[in-house]
Amino acid sequence: MVSSPEQQVLSSVSLMRAGVERILLVTVMRGGWVQHRLIEGEPDLTGEELEKFSAYLNELAEGRTLLQLRARILDELGKEKARYDRVLGRALTMSARALTDAAPGEVFVEGRANILEQPEFAADVHRLKRILRAFEEKSVIFRLLDRAMESRAIQVSVGLENTVEELPDISVVASGYRQGASSVGSIGLIGPVRMDYSRVIPLVEYAASLLTTMFEDR
Repeated sequence: MVSSPEQQVLSSVSLMRAGVERILLVTVMRGGWVQHRLIEGEPDLTGEELEKFSAYLNELAEGRTLLQLRARILDELGKEKARYDRVLGRALTMSARALTDAAPGEVFVEGRANILEQPEFAADVHRLKRILRAFEEKSVIFRLLDRAMESRAIQVSVGLENTVEELPDISVVASGYRQGASSVGSIGLIGPVRMDYSRVIPLVEYAASLLTTMFEDR
């Protein structure tokens, strides 16, 4: 029996920049589970501040499960020192916002607007709507990338091969990334069947390799 991420003791908590106004909170459990949560609206935080926030959160997380960390953060927010220490208070506020009602197994989708530039999709409004609707249903994207998560080799699904009936006319190039022997997640590129596979496959392999290296260094 595998315990849920909520019940596993935390190994590390990290905050890192994921865009101009986005912070990525990564929680890694000792059992191998990894969760990602986006925090919106934090454009002015520096890398040095995020490192300080991460160090402080790791102190709070030591020996605790995710549920226990949430409770500890809320408890700390109620103490007076959090009101007067800017670094402390902001780290707690950000983390409380990210950890409240967050679900495991999150899916992040970027670049949906690029679909509009593909002639085979732009010329067919009904086809385009179906594809964009599928992107909104993140469970569809999860199914597209799920097979790659457990594989050590890059996965290429062309057209009907992708096994997701909602998207029979797209291709997926995906690869899993790992922490030791445990699967952490997968990253992939979705596009038209005619995509340049000789260019896309090395890009996805490289991105997955970087993510694996990042998690192995934790």
